[in-house]
Amino acid sequence: MEDFEHLLTIFRAGFFATQHTLLVMNENLVRAGKTPLGAFDKILARPELIEMDGAGVKIMRMPRLNYMDQVRRTGLNFYDVAAGKRGKEGRPPDPLCQFEMRSWIKALEREFKENDVVEWLP
Repeated sequence: MEDFEHLLTIFRAGFFATQHTLLVMNENLVRAGKTPLGAFDKILARPELIEMDGAGVKIMRMPRLNYMDQVRRTGLNFYDVAAGKRGKEGRPPDPLCQFEMRSWIKALEREFKENDVVEWLP
């Protein structure tokens, strides 16, 4: 909630007066021991989101990636992990990590499509 309050201050100051603004609900930021389900309900219930929506801000969810620590250790980007490329230690990520990465990428790409923001991305 503190991050949203900060974001709202920046938004109202006009710093989000860009052509495209995407607010991402990052499930990786949900505290350990909590599930992502309902983690953002308080923010999504805020009336300020109507104000942001009126300004063209899109809101999407970024699913949790359980293998993030392993991905970071490889030194690879997400797509290279999904493809099973060898990381900086000379070996590919384990098969479960590769599978989850492919699933995560598909879920994220689905979010981009459902929120009609694919053309916003580099």
